[in-house]
Parts: sequence; structure tokens; C-alpha cells
Amino acid sequence: MKRLLGALLGLLLAFPVTAQNQHANGESLRLASAQIDAAIEGLTAARSAQNQTRAIAGAIQALESALAAMRNAMRGTGIQQVALENRLAEKTAQVEELLVLLQHLGAASPGAMALHPDGPVSAARAAMILTSVMPQINDSAAQVRAQVEELNQLETLHAQALDNIETALAVLQRNRAVLHDAIKGRAEMPDLPASDLAQLDRLLQASDDLATLAALIVQTPLENAALAPVEFQSLRGALPLPVIGTIRRRFNEQDAAGQEQPGIVVAAPPLSLVTAPQSGIVRFAGEFLDYGLVIIIEPAPEYLEILAGFGQIYVNKGDELASGDPIGLLGGEVPDSAEFLTEMSSASGVTNIETLYIEVREQGVPVDPSGWFAGVTEQGN
Repeated sequence: MKRLLGALLGLLLAFPVTAQNQHANGESLRLASAQIDAAIEGLTAARSAQNQTRAIAGAIQALESALAAMRNAMRGTGIQQVALENRLAEKTAQVEELLVLLQHLGAASPGAMALHPDGPVSAARAAMILTSVMPQINDSAAQVRAQVEELNQLETLHAQALDNIETALAVLQRNRAVLHDAIKGRAEMPDLPASDLAQLDRLLQASDDLATLAALIVQTPLENAALAPVEFQSLRGALPLPVIGTIRRRFNEQDAAGQEQPGIVVAAPPLSLVTAPQSGIVRFAGEFLDYGLVIIIEPAPEYLEILAGFGQIYVNKGDELASGDPIGLLGGEVPDSAEFLTEMSSASGVTNIETLYIEVREQGVPVDPSGWFAGVTEQGN
């Protein structure tokens, strides 16, 4: 009997006595779902806005931001779900042993309980121990039941979140088409004068890489600038990233080929919308060598922003942009909810992300773009 009670106490000590607050991740899922609902309503309202193009672009990015929040919440609850499952699995054997011990105690006769080998005092002490541990047994059982219930709730929230993601992705795709039609239907923006266009063609022919093209563009300024240099300098550290995503490679970090690149790389879901961070003039837009689709924006004299990685572009050379104007989409295909939640797998080489390459050049020299954009402080996941 003494060994039986000792084993019982050992098992009870293995159970957590205090419950932990594990509802934060579930709440983040609910908040992200509310963000998605609000963004979808915003897209409906944007279609009747005076500046429909910019309004739809802003609403699309709001929905993309809500989806990013949902993905982060799903990661958190996924980790919590695995932890709960592991904890319950670890306790299974202990619960089974505990039940066996209790069955032994229940089967003992009152006489046997009274005839403690160490005498009546020890018998009384054993009875007191058994009485005192019963509330802890009930506590432990209640905690396990609560964890099972929480696990069920998380599974329900996950299923609802997946439905919300599917809906949001479908809404995004429909509104990308609406944005495309709105851009096609707007009044044509004035192109550069014919002399400037001819000069740009000569610059393209003389350039065998982006650095050369950027340097030649800086050396051939336009008469009219979107912003003055001092005005643009005042925006340092406050510009929004052109796409909602995470930083995957920093300034002058080596790429997969081991080459240092004088820009940053932002990873984002396929078909993410790219917008102008500030006012500027499009100095180049189109295919360039093996860089794919490239857009070069001049926000102020002697400053250039070079963006590459597009699947589709909405602007032409000579276009005058305002902050927030849509300029293109990243490449890729529409993901389903499972693909949207899947991270890049280095083992399989399969990826569901696209990347936007960003350079900022001052007087033709690359500078770290991180200093220009707000919130770019940590390496993205």
C-alpha cells in the first residue's frame, strides 16, 4: 500500500497544477478573420470611389495585409495545436497508470486499508494522503479535459480560417481583374516627348546591365521632376514597401549564385500587388535583358528606384505616378488556401512565394533601401 500511494503521488506531481492562458492565438485568428471581412467590404466600396484605380489598389493591399495576418495567426495556432497534441500524448501513459493504481486502491478491502504494516498511525496517514490527493486528481483530469476541448476549438477555428482564406483569395483574384479593367479604362497618361523616348532607346542599346542603364538615366535628367530632392529626402524611413511581404535578402547579401546584389529582396505571395511608394516619373518600364519585367522610377533628380520581379506591369515610360498608384503584379499563379499557408521548402525546392527586387540609387550609386522604407528592421521569415 505504501509503494502504491508513493507511485500515485509521483504521477500527480507530473501533471501541471496551474492552467496556462492559451487563448491568445485563437483570438488572433478571430481578429484576422475580422480584418478580412472589413477588407472585402472596403473593396466593394472602392468600386464607387472617385479615383477608382487607387481606391481598389488600396483595398487590395488591405486584403493582402489581412491575409498575411491570418497566415501568421495560423502559424501560431498550428504550433499551439502541435504542443497540445504532444502534451496529451505524453500524459496518456501516465493517465493509464494512474487509473490502474486507483483500481487497486478501490479493490482493497476496508480491513486491509486499516491493517497498515507500519501500524495504525501510518494507516491513518495513508488515508489522509489518499483523501488529500483526490482534489488534485480531479484537477488534473479537468486540465486534460480543458486541453482536449481547446484542441477541438482550435481545429474548428482552423477550418473556419481556411474557408475565410479561400473566400479572400477568390475575392482578390476577381478584384485584380477589376483593377486591370479600371487601369485600361482610365485616360491615357502623357508619355515622354519623342526626343526623350528616342534618347531612352539609345540608353537601352548602350546598357548591358541594370547598373549601366541606371547610371545613364541619371546622367540624362528630365526637365520636370515629380519631387524636389529635399522633399524626397524628407521621406527617408517613412516610405511604405511597394509590396506587402517580408525581407528575404538584405542589401549587398549574396544571392543563390553567391553574387552580392546592391538591393533588397521582398518575398510575397504570388500575384501580390505592387504600388508606387511615392510620387515619381517612370523612366523605364518593360523587359530588360534577362532581368524580366523592370520598372525604374525617378522620384527626384539624381534618385532612382529600380524594381524587378513582375509578372505584369501597369505603367509605361513617362507616366507620372502618385504615391500608392498600382504599378504591377508579381508573377506566379493563384494559390489555394493550403498553398497560401505553405512556406518555401528548401528540402523539396518547391516554393509558393514570389520576390520583388528593390534598388535605390543616389547619383547613380546604390544605397541601402532599408533606410528608406518604414518598418524594415528584421529579417523576414
